[in-house]
Amino acid sequence: MRLAVIGGGAWGTALAQVAARGGEPVTLWAREDDVVASVNATQENALFLPGVPLSRAIRATGAALHWAIDDPKELERQVPRLTFVAEIAGADFEDLARAPWPMQMLARCFGAIPILRRIGRMLRYRF
Repeated sequence: MRLAVIGGGAWGTALAQVAARGGEPVTLWAREDDVVASVNATQENALFLPGVPLSRAIRATGAALHWAIDDPKELERQVPRLTFVAEIAGADFEDLARAPWPMQMLARCFGAIPILRRIGRMLRYRF
């Protein structure tokens, strides 16, 4: 399986670290050249997540992104052998009840604003 995390801030880096625990390679996209250099040279995001050692399975890139996915089926049209499997929401409100109250409030605020509901979503595809 190939994984990519778009966004090399603290949240994206932490997500890449969790994903890399499965042993699969993870590509972390960051717009900051310092983040890309730091992750690739020292396995640490010194700018946004200092002091946290990262898995060697994580490689960072700053390659230009020319498109984003609005419709999960859009990628299927671009890559014929790709099949959309599922969209996983960034916040699962059933699990949210166990989270600390500040996280609950933040997630509810994100849920109240339509454009922010899609932040943190994951799209799962099969080759």
